[in-house]
Amino acid sequence: LRPIFAWVSSLLLLNKRKATDENKNRHDKLLCPAFLLACVAFVGTTFIPSGGFILCFVFGFVRGIAGAWSDFLIGMSIIEFSKLQAKFLPSLSQSGGGVTH
Repeated sequence: LRPIFAWVSSLLLLNKRKATDENKNRHDKLLCPAFLLACVAFVGTTFIPSGGFILCFVFGFVRGIAGAWSDFLIGMSIIEFSKLQAKFLPSLSQSGGGVTH
């Protein structure tokens, strides 16, 4: 499902973002809608009438997809954050190349 999550996330981010390079892959912006979808699917199971087997499977499927998508988004946000932090840290080659004793 990761390629599908990546494709859908990139489509959603294309509509939301401006043309700046620093803001182009902000997957953390999609975390709130993914968490809300998972919460609505979880709470929605309380409103299933007795004998609503199909609705039970639909809500369970949506909750599973939303949970997996939010896990994917958290992973992508961690990768983006580490890339951003790496830009600000001085590299070893620029600072003299190693540990001094």
